[in-house]
Amino acid sequence: MSEVFRYGAQSTWFEEPDVIGLKMVGVVSAEESRDFHAKQVELSQGRKHVFLLVDMSDFSSVSSAGRKYASEGLHQTPIRGIAVHQAGITARVLGKLVVAGVQLFTKDETKHFPLEFFPTEAEARAWIDQRRRELTSAA
Repeated sequence: MSEVFRYGAQSTWFEEPDVIGLKMVGVVSAEESRDFHAKQVELSQGRKHVFLLVDMSDFSSVSSAGRKYASEGLHQTPIRGIAVHQAGITARVLGKLVVAGVQLFTKDETKHFPLEFFPTEAEARAWIDQRRRELTSAA
């Protein structure tokens, strides 16, 4: 794994060739959300696409301001899929709301990407690998 960037209890990193990892812990403050989503945008710069691998095993909640920063980060990142693992029901609902908001207010088809939930990190990674193969064969 490459360098891990920490923002309070939250962390993010990049894995070649195209995965941005996020670990969300406890209650995510607006400032933490703003900072790690800004890093997500930075890590994706110059890349044709990225996938998000999100660990929500220790996630509790995020403020409405934090959800706004998450939405902005998703809108500015060339995401082709989000794989979330170990998410509780609250995390699932919040994730679906944020992604639906991004997709609802844009006609840009590249902002329409799947969000999937998995019980394990291995299953989430396998799904990313499959999506990558699908995108490569469609190109």
